[in-house]
Amino acid sequence: MTKKIILDCDPGHDDAVAIMLAAASTEIQILGITCVGGNSGLSNTVNNALKICTLIERTDIKVYSGANKPIKYELFTAEYVHGKTGLDRKGDPIIVESNYKTQEKNAIDFKTQAFINGNYVDSTTGKTFESISPVDGKLITNVSESHLSGLGSVELIAKEKGDIGCFENDKGVIVLNKDSEYFDFWSNTTNANKVISFGTKEGCDLQVHSTDIDFNNNQTYFVLIHQDKEFKCIMNGVGLHNSVNAAGALAVCSGLGLALDEIIDNLQSIELPQRRLSLYRMSNGSLLIDDSYNANPESVKQSIDTMCVSGMNKKIVVLGEMGELGNDEAKHHKEISVYAKTRVDNFLCLGDSWQEGVKLFGEKGIVFSSREELVDHVSSILETDTVILVKGSRSTKMDIVADKLKEF
Repeated sequence: MTKKIILDCDPGHDDAVAIMLAAASTEIQILGITCVGGNSGLSNTVNNALKICTLIERTDIKVYSGANKPIKYELFTAEYVHGKTGLDRKGDPIIVESNYKTQEKNAIDFKTQAFINGNYVDSTTGKTFESISPVDGKLITNVSESHLSGLGSVELIAKEKGDIGCFENDKGVIVLNKDSEYFDFWSNTTNANKVISFGTKEGCDLQVHSTDIDFNNNQTYFVLIHQDKEFKCIMNGVGLHNSVNAAGALAVCSGLGLALDEIIDNLQSIELPQRRLSLYRMSNGSLLIDDSYNANPESVKQSIDTMCVSGMNKKIVVLGEMGELGNDEAKHHKEISVYAKTRVDNFLCLGDSWQEGVKLFGEKGIVFSSREELVDHVSSILETDTVILVKGSRSTKMDIVADKLKEF
């Protein structure tokens, strides 16, 4: 059975890939693509959606133009990532010749049509796409030092995320992380009809405790307490923090009226994406943790905490630079060096941002100028009973390092 979706996006290379994957899937029917200003301006994102659909010969998919900027703030584009058009290749725009055009109806009008017998039609009954599901659920997992170059400070990021809690009706449910220092701010500013909390603190609506990691079977076990009842949970993948993330997802399901015990039973069927604390056994029995998908200061600390409970004797951290940290980039790299000093044996880094930090770590902190030198050094100090964590922002391409180490 195919699932009918509306794909709301701002292409961007990432959303271009999302369009191609969705269009190629036999399990999905794209009813329409709605575009907004984001990675690039609205005219660019719309044109990019048209280009992609043309290239993959799916001009049957209708493309709609939406909002050109956020409701409350000015638009921050990401030309430094996606180029001037939002879909540049080596600095030049991708040229696609086509008569394929956007629909005259805008994205808002499209979304507020009624969904009847598998098609969108003008509503005569008052029932619309947005009113089919009367409960609107939203989730804020956490806030940390990421995207600082665009938003300026953690406080502004928290405020921006707080706007997620604004609902157009009185039936909204907001799910908030009570472990966050911004929990009170978010819960006091939302107009949601109901606030559901999750986390490790006492008094959470869904409280996590007794988290344990099984590195041999690549699973995380935890106990979830809800309404004085304990639920034993098993999820694939490792990560002390992932039990809290799972609790947030379970809280959303609970808020939407789904049976919590049934959702927990299906939790184990979820597979985590690759390069997010992915485990690999090396030929000498050592453990490689490939967490190379991305990095910010908080996620690096969480990954170090996870590797420290692996039971391995020797701990080696291999880090690329952390990007988008704005003016505090040097400070955050130093903080990670200090955090790692009492927890790991070797602190091996790639990129100039680590130069000052490795001095704080000590003699086993080294900055390398190339991935090849870094991999060679790891090879020279690798012992049995060793755990290696590889992590870095996408721009550092630490996945290349991780893949080389998997050959050992």
